[in-house]
Amino acid sequence: MPTTITVLSWNIESLGDTKASLNPSVTPLSKSQVVDFIAAVTKGLNIDVLGIMEVKSGIGSLLSSWLLSLLNNNGTPGTTWKGAVSSRQDGGTQEQYLYFWKSTATFDLNMAGLPGPTSLVNVADEQAFAGLFQGTTVTTTAAQSQFLQSLAANGYLINGIFKERSTTKKTTTYRVNPAIWQAMQSGTPVAFNLTINPNPPIAFNPAQLSQMSQILAQLDVLRFISYGDRSPYLINLNLDAKPLTIALYHAPGPQDPTRFEAINNIGMSFPLAATGSNTLLMGDFNISTAQLTKQARAYQRAPVAGNPNAVNFSAKSPQQLVTVYNPITAAPLNTNQALLPSPTYTSLSAKFLPNTAPLKDTEANIYDNFYFRQSTTAANQLTVVANSAKIAAPLATYYPGTTFNAPIATLLLTFFRVFGGAASLQKALDTYEALETKMDKAVKKLTVLYNNAKANLTTAQSNGAPTGTLNKRVKNNYNKLTAANSLLTKISGSVTAINATLTLVKNNINTTPGGIGDALAIYRHAISDHLPISFQLQS
Repeated sequence: MPTTITVLSWNIESLGDTKASLNPSVTPLSKSQVVDFIAAVTKGLNIDVLGIMEVKSGIGSLLSSWLLSLLNNNGTPGTTWKGAVSSRQDGGTQEQYLYFWKSTATFDLNMAGLPGPTSLVNVADEQAFAGLFQGTTVTTTAAQSQFLQSLAANGYLINGIFKERSTTKKTTTYRVNPAIWQAMQSGTPVAFNLTINPNPPIAFNPAQLSQMSQILAQLDVLRFISYGDRSPYLINLNLDAKPLTIALYHAPGPQDPTRFEAINNIGMSFPLAATGSNTLLMGDFNISTAQLTKQARAYQRAPVAGNPNAVNFSAKSPQQLVTVYNPITAAPLNTNQALLPSPTYTSLSAKFLPNTAPLKDTEANIYDNFYFRQSTTAANQLTVVANSAKIAAPLATYYPGTTFNAPIATLLLTFFRVFGGAASLQKALDTYEALETKMDKAVKKLTVLYNNAKANLTTAQSNGAPTGTLNKRVKNNYNKLTAANSLLTKISGSVTAINATLTLVKNNINTTPGGIGDALAIYRHAISDHLPISFQLQS
């Protein structure tokens, strides 16, 4: 009988110690209600694989342990939730990714997956070599660190150099050395020079040395675009003995022009392009509807003259432009198209709205999505359950209605109160009230100007004087007054909406948001400006 799994991708905005712990200044940290909320959503939606983005403050391992404890509490017999935490990315806010999966006898990590069971693309850390370490004595942190240091000392790994603003930095994580990558890709086994310290922690056999070169080749020299930019996080799973490779990716921000190139470079990843496995790419890509035809520079692994072992990862010269997503939906990945119906607005508006607002007023962009390619090997094929791709927990989850989930909605409001929700609403209210006062004055001033212009026009008409300039002045003042009145109406509506939500939050009798406006304001501040998305696969 085929097995069906549900996969969830979720960008939880700025999920660091300030949000995930009750008091980040008190150690040891204790979990906040947002952790209970994430676990409740995961359990309530019966999720089997969960990928979380935007984990900050280096809190990934602690957050993972908190969530695993909650997910495994009163779990389904025969299942055990497991998790994986990526290394911290080197640039920017040094984010981490998290994976969780509901392990069973027929669904678990694929230890033989390449580059490793879990790995960041082009990041040579302990996770990437977990398959190699299995069955050896290289099990301690010290031994695994010595192994990586030995690879670096022998020229296989480097600390990548990148610029952040005007500062030149080195990565804290090792990267595959482009000067040896072609040799690894050609199958040349790793060779340790034992006169160079540190030596590897054990003597590896020829098969293991060949396995190392295969891992290094699969880790690749890809960048997205610099060594300081986020890489996708891969996990290899087996579902009923059928391989599934998932890549979770948080693209550079919506104002970063490199994101188009970074997304397209994912298409060059060898583990994702491997046709024997089923491939899933998911995450937050920060591409709007209007940008789907945007073109970006194509990159290559260019040979290096005089060094047959080396490649240079760089933009193609002469320049070649490729439409964003094309290397994903067409060759090399060939996923065909995104799984969510188009358009599905997965990110939320920053507006404050009344509880009577239509759903479309809450929608912002189509940033999040899934891309899936079935294995070309018939015996390995997983299939997408038709029409299963969707926003997993829309705003309607959090207020009374047909899809209302009271326990989850209560956790949301509880966390919002603890997370300074009332204070944030009051700050927003102060801002909007100041804008309202300013705009009200502008409307009154424009009203005077408009009435004066009309009076002057009437006088000129009665005197038979030329009216061309006066007509233009009346029209110009009318348009300005109309625009100002429209803006004042919107600002006043926001003031009313914030006041209503603030009243709800301050009144502890209320246990859930009252409507879509409350839900938008509370979820967006407390959790994220992105909604979780899900879809189903069947063996």
